[in-house]
Amino acid sequence: MQSSAVSSDRFVMHLVVSWVLMLPLFYYASVGEFWFQYVRSNGYLSMMYGSLQASDSSGEFIAIITGVALIVLAVVASRIRLLVDACLKNRVFAALTVLAMASVVWSQLPAKSLKWSLFSAIGVLLAYYIYQRFSPGQQLSLFMMLGWICLLFSIVLSLFFPFYGRDSTEFLGAWHGMYGNKNTCSMMTLFLLPAAFYASVSGLYGRLFRAAYIGLSILLVIMSQSATGDVLLSVLLLYPLGIKVVGYLRWKDKVLVMVALSVIALLVFAAGFSSLASITYFLGKDPTLSNRTEIWAAAMVSVMKRPIFGYGYVAFWTGYEGEAANVSLANGWSSVYAHSGYVNILTTLGVAGLGLFLWSLARALRDAMLCFRGADSPYVRWSFCIILLTIILNVDEVTIMVPSHLLWLLYMIACIGLSDKARGIRLALPQVEG
Repeated sequence: MQSSAVSSDRFVMHLVVSWVLMLPLFYYASVGEFWFQYVRSNGYLSMMYGSLQASDSSGEFIAIITGVALIVLAVVASRIRLLVDACLKNRVFAALTVLAMASVVWSQLPAKSLKWSLFSAIGVLLAYYIYQRFSPGQQLSLFMMLGWICLLFSIVLSLFFPFYGRDSTEFLGAWHGMYGNKNTCSMMTLFLLPAAFYASVSGLYGRLFRAAYIGLSILLVIMSQSATGDVLLSVLLLYPLGIKVVGYLRWKDKVLVMVALSVIALLVFAAGFSSLASITYFLGKDPTLSNRTEIWAAAMVSVMKRPIFGYGYVAFWTGYEGEAANVSLANGWSSVYAHSGYVNILTTLGVAGLGLFLWSLARALRDAMLCFRGADSPYVRWSFCIILLTIILNVDEVTIMVPSHLLWLLYMIACIGLSDKARGIRLALPQVEG
């Protein structure tokens, strides 16, 4: 009887913590700004020139970010020792946070770098906490729960409140729901979708809810009219099949297949690069990828001026302010966005920051291969899927080291989970299947 009571108390506490976490996680899913704030830039003039008057020092913004920080700190306080131990075992994200804080010394906007580096540290603590507090299966259920909230809210806004939920700029009518633009809508929906593939469900209703969630997610991505979303959706739908097929192979055959696919991918990339103009026109894009290549070229000129440590965390892309003014003038409009996670981290934290991220990526891929060989599970497959999507997405979008971005949080959790399971395999410890 006593054991049953303890189990009931733990279940209640699990539900309480899950719902409390929905508040900061919803903030991260909205990338730091809510739907009623995004409407201010839902117009052509605001799209072109709104960045010149945008500010992250308003009273409303400070109140929101302070509230999120306090909720996270209150939740993680009970497990602070475990989180410190976890940081020592997975130092790369702590190292990135320390580098971001240190960049205050050389940042062109020291106050901004300090503020966001502190908030970035809170995000790292939250990632470690979620992994420590919830089992692998519970993590997937948590993200599916968040996915349902964001999905239904976005569909309701898009259908019944188009002033908030649909684009009124150059992509007239495209659904973006609770998010700021169609690309964010599609990529957030797609990153939350893998949890539905691998979360444990039971009974007919559980399977029906999962099917409904997958179907509605695909619908939202299609209605967002995002080319990036279409590419990621194709990858995501092929991923479970590819993993299942590879799972039937012997380990040596898996290695050969992976090497062969890597060579094919390089050849396709080389062929595609040589025929970039034809391919982009076929896809309805221009050879500059909607001026992305021009932004990258101008940004790299600035990077070469400060190649090692960059211009400070979250301190480069400021329109016509600081070094970013050279990029804006070169392209003829206010540049406030790198359109590539790899270019973005080079401008803000330099080669040092990009090197630390690539270190985390290399470790994650190594750990994933070890886990697939010795402890394959739904959680391992989910983690590897998040890593794969992050690699692809950051070619022309930015999630790496974005302090208020859910996709950066998911990437950290996936890396931590793979590292922990791989460490258990190396030490010959029993692993709990996700």
